[in-house]
Amino acid sequence: IWDLGIKLDHSVRTPTQVRNMATEDLAVVLGWLDARTIVGNKEFEKQISTAVLQDWRAFADRRLPELHEMVLERKEKFGELAQLIEPDLKESYGGLRDITVLRAVAATWKADIPKVVLDQVHEKLLDIRDALHTVLDKSTDKLIRQEQPLVAEKLGLQDADQLIRQVSSLSRIIAHHSDVIWYRVKSAEKKSGLLKKSRSENRSPLADGVVLQDDYVVLARDAKTTEDTSLGMRLAAAAAQSGYLISPHTLERLANELPSLSTPWPIDARDSFVSLLGSGRQLIPIWESIDFAGLISNWIPLWDRVRGCPQSSQVHSFTVDRHLLETAIHANKFTRDVARPDLLLVGSLFHDIGKGGLKDHSDEGAEIIRDLAPKMGFEKQDCLILERLVQHHLLLPETATTRDLEDPLTIKSVVDKVQTEDFLELLHALTIADALATGPIASSDWRQSLIGELVAKVGKELRGERFEKDPHLSTEKQELAKRSEDVIVEASEIDQGLSLTIVVDDRTGLLGLIAGVLSVHRLLVRSARTETINKRAVTTWKVTPEFGDAPDLSQLQESLRLVLNGQFDVFEKLT
Repeated sequence: IWDLGIKLDHSVRTPTQVRNMATEDLAVVLGWLDARTIVGNKEFEKQISTAVLQDWRAFADRRLPELHEMVLERKEKFGELAQLIEPDLKESYGGLRDITVLRAVAATWKADIPKVVLDQVHEKLLDIRDALHTVLDKSTDKLIRQEQPLVAEKLGLQDADQLIRQVSSLSRIIAHHSDVIWYRVKSAEKKSGLLKKSRSENRSPLADGVVLQDDYVVLARDAKTTEDTSLGMRLAAAAAQSGYLISPHTLERLANELPSLSTPWPIDARDSFVSLLGSGRQLIPIWESIDFAGLISNWIPLWDRVRGCPQSSQVHSFTVDRHLLETAIHANKFTRDVARPDLLLVGSLFHDIGKGGLKDHSDEGAEIIRDLAPKMGFEKQDCLILERLVQHHLLLPETATTRDLEDPLTIKSVVDKVQTEDFLELLHALTIADALATGPIASSDWRQSLIGELVAKVGKELRGERFEKDPHLSTEKQELAKRSEDVIVEASEIDQGLSLTIVVDDRTGLLGLIAGVLSVHRLLVRSARTETINKRAVTTWKVTPEFGDAPDLSQLQESLRLVLNGQFDVFEKLT
């Protein structure tokens, strides 16, 4: 084994040293709880493992909180396996590491795990990692985008999308049971040392037919599960708003006993759904639990098309379904800024519902919401607003970053689509939430400043105020546009940074390309302006050097030339 160069965590210790180390170091105890003999005295290994296990159980009340903290830190660092485009199969939450952790928690006898189910999931995830190792001919746990097609082929899958969906599906099982087991452990800790009340004394009402019992949201005794079609939605909203999880037994009952929602949805169900979407970060664990129980597929069958669906654009960090949930969470911050917060939240959840199909996702999404919104009980005018939100959710960022904002025709093209200030406010809030849920490139300061400038000008036009072209271009800059060089870069010092003037041939997506080059050169973009003169784009950028040093303009010019000529993929470099 040593000569083969296989990476092993090795140590040389006496049995006493092993036992002492295991009482202090969680990595040691986790290793021994999962240990097996490869060669040597199996009885000797069994004696040590038994001693370590006895100590682990004896000190579980102290060690489990430490282990949970370690899990949370790892989750923060590596993200959630089911939701990532480029996950770490071992360290991401819901991955191979959590199988080991779940077995360790179960070994304390504090909580049970579905061993057979998790063993099957474990084997399938190991198969995927083995295929990754075979393809790369090295040991790694990071399933990066460029290797996914080869790994999928090795596993006999159709394509990389099917691979990511399979990884997502497997890891959801692990993450679900991990959430449940840690919630049980935490709940047991809170009760430790306290006098337990009787079940009848420990029930607090949360909503009609919904109560809180023993730190779980459960059904009230008189809940009519087979008659009350809104009960499941109401219970989910109550759980999310209260910050407690739904008990596994309650989820099972809802999945087995709840009738299908009537069409259109009852007002109570729709209002509860909006309340669920407006619960903030608590939306994620509640949505995941009811989705795992099959309730989301029952209520919104088309959600199946985006569950675990990969993203084609490299600016995205999350799968489509998680991106939609994240967008709703960010949109919740702007509900006081719009006239219809309910439409903002619902539009945020469904703005990318058209992904995963063959047509343009905005067009397909608009068709889907045109059919879905009436079923959810929205009035005709509200249905139209939701359809337009989905149809035009890319209007503001695409216009702001690819069109001349000083051109009245640009402003008029947006005015014709948004039509009212109320809709403009909704669309702007959705745009910001979408960008924040996408990642740092989409939510950069320069993009948001351009979008804000566009929204301000469109708002003025909608209010009937006269559009005036901004005379920000000096005569000197207009002369720059007449020069023959393909790429012109000039710089001047300003307060807290530099002002860059970059002149190139105009093209679609130009501002995004230039911003990417500036980012590669460690320049933080504060604002950007552009105007087109005789097919030449004169762009002005206010930037701050990330490390305090001004860039070499000749190198910056050459980078721009390479990117514009298609010889350098700046977005691949950034990701």
